[in-house]
Amino acid sequence: MLTQFPMAVPEIPVSNVDKAAEYYVNALGFHFDWGNDQGGIGGISQGDCRMFLTNTPFRQSYGNSGTVIVWLNLNSKHEVDELYERWRDAGAKILAEPEDKPWNLREFRVADLDGNQLRVFYDFSWELRKGPAEAGHHEPGPAKLSAAGSQKQSFNPQLAKISRISCGCGRRESGCNRVAYQVFARTHN
Repeated sequence: MLTQFPMAVPEIPVSNVDKAAEYYVNALGFHFDWGNDQGGIGGISQGDCRMFLTNTPFRQSYGNSGTVIVWLNLNSKHEVDELYERWRDAGAKILAEPEDKPWNLREFRVADLDGNQLRVFYDFSWELRKGPAEAGHHEPGPAKLSAAGSQKQSFNPQLAKISRISCGCGRRESGCNRVAYQVFARTHN
């Protein structure tokens, strides 16, 4: 029986796979893994984050259209700010600068060439529920867990490692259940 889902792989609608891949590689630091515009689909990745770029003819055969928003969950406000600076300096299309939102997320948004958005965030609501001393104790540790549970390296803003995380505080048995997938996607029209 399936007890743990694998990481989601969002499909990003683009007008041209090759041009979109060039933007994701040059402005956002992804790697182009495979595919081309002629085939209609291409794969990009960065760390444990994988996404598929698909053009209109490819999507029409499956009946899906519209742009998407992909949420990328980082481990701290500092990581959000570091990634923002890196993407801004690389020429990414910034839609909103990092800001602490009333819903307790620090976030910023970028767009690709086709209007799809990457919404980078850190959920600091758990810090507000804890006292200052406890919040420091529950700061996410240096290790991250992938969907398979294996240890990964600490966040490196140069690589923008994006994966499933665990708090790492060692207090899971006493109520700390801070685990989240780093990639969330939803469509919007």
